[in-house]
Amino acid sequence: MLFVVVSDALSATYYVRKTGNDGTGDGSTGNPWLTVDKGISMLSAGDILMIGDGTYAENSGSGYLAISRSFASYVTIQSESQDPTKVVILNVSGNYGTVNTGEANYYRWNDITFSSTASAANAPLAMINPLNHWEFNRCVVTPGGVVPLYSVWIKGNSGVIQNLAFNNCTINYGGYTYHQAVNIIDAGSGNTTAITFNDCTITGTRRGVMFDGTSGTITFNRCAITAKTEHAIFCADTIANVTLTDCDVTGGTGGSGQALSFNGATNITVTGGTYRNSDANTVVQFGYDGPSGGLATTGTIKDVTIVKPLTASGHALMLGNGITSFTADGIIVNSCYDYAVVVKCNSGVTVKNSRLFAGQAKTPAAAIYVKGATGATIQYNSLFAVDSGYCFQLLNEETTTRRSLNTTFTNNLMAALGNSAIYNIGGTAHDSGGTTVNYNIIDISRSTGKIGSVRTTSSITSLAGLRTAWSGYSVTGNDALSTTFLYKSAFLFFHRQ
Repeated sequence: MLFVVVSDALSATYYVRKTGNDGTGDGSTGNPWLTVDKGISMLSAGDILMIGDGTYAENSGSGYLAISRSFASYVTIQSESQDPTKVVILNVSGNYGTVNTGEANYYRWNDITFSSTASAANAPLAMINPLNHWEFNRCVVTPGGVVPLYSVWIKGNSGVIQNLAFNNCTINYGGYTYHQAVNIIDAGSGNTTAITFNDCTITGTRRGVMFDGTSGTITFNRCAITAKTEHAIFCADTIANVTLTDCDVTGGTGGSGQALSFNGATNITVTGGTYRNSDANTVVQFGYDGPSGGLATTGTIKDVTIVKPLTASGHALMLGNGITSFTADGIIVNSCYDYAVVVKCNSGVTVKNSRLFAGQAKTPAAAIYVKGATGATIQYNSLFAVDSGYCFQLLNEETTTRRSLNTTFTNNLMAALGNSAIYNIGGTAHDSGGTTVNYNIIDISRSTGKIGSVRTTSSITSLAGLRTAWSGYSVTGNDALSTTFLYKSAFLFFHRQ
């Protein structure tokens, strides 16, 4: 019987070391080449290029490492020591970054640091032409000076950049005020798609990650993303098909420090993880915080914890103008200076299965604030007003008097503490009608503000008074099947943990 074994037996391993010679070397361990550029030029599909410890100042003719060869399967370039701090590739010209690509396919980089000279004006990794199947594993990208605008620049300039993966990489910030660690952009006739960051640490001076006009699939899994001064994740133009899963995201402290800000982003999925800031700004924002100016925004945020300290003003989650369909599901906000969730001047928003606290710092504030929105659905949430404010507030957008319409608020558990109250629901100046409020559980046992205000009636203290306040409204039977919970309940303290 004949057995045929298919393996990488035909692949070869070559070496580049600081003791090598490009003219007389043959790439063997005893006679290595000197430069990475020479090594790559000698590879065939499936080969491995081992890089010895040291700093390699590369110049393919224009002051940097230019890569434009394609292979039918992966070639691997990796450090011999498997320690990225011991192998550094950088440029020799101040006008360029370190690695700039032409059309090039099937490259795998393992355990290497990409840096740049002190005066380099471009990103250490600049991928600006068509490429397919690139991997960076356990690599480090650190600008060497104060000039580079980006650390990693992925620009679909002409053709497609696709199947690009960063795994367990560290992408650091430079000293430039406007530095962004990762910039992904579709420009001209090009586009980017199937780009994945897994288990990476990404830190930018101004921004961590910026999207600019991308429409292909881009995924971040289990990444730590931080900005020093502004947005950790930001879109500068319309984007689509971005997924963030189990990421830890921290906004900056320079006055615009949102953890995530997407206006004009469609088919966005954010699942799991923690988003935080300590700046005087909203932590997570979709759409635009205003009566107009929002771009089309759709997506889902699910099972996310949003951390907002009481010492810094701003909302936890803003679902703003421009949204036409969006679901917030399983959001946790345990404290917030302003409103926990704001649904503002949009349509088609659902907030459900969330645990939201508000009112600890600002008067008034609300766990959920529906503001000039149409068709909002608020269901199955646990809402807590602590010290001041409301569990649920529905008012118009004050600058345009845009009113809310057809809101559904059902099956929520609400508890008010201290001077807080359950409701602040405005009258006809705020609500165009069609609002359904029912099947809610109301705990006013620890509140002096009690149930609060509905339409034209304020200081409501009982279910009977609440139902009377709804009489004559366009929807009959509001709060007819809601109930009060009049005990100092243990679940209240459980939800505050």
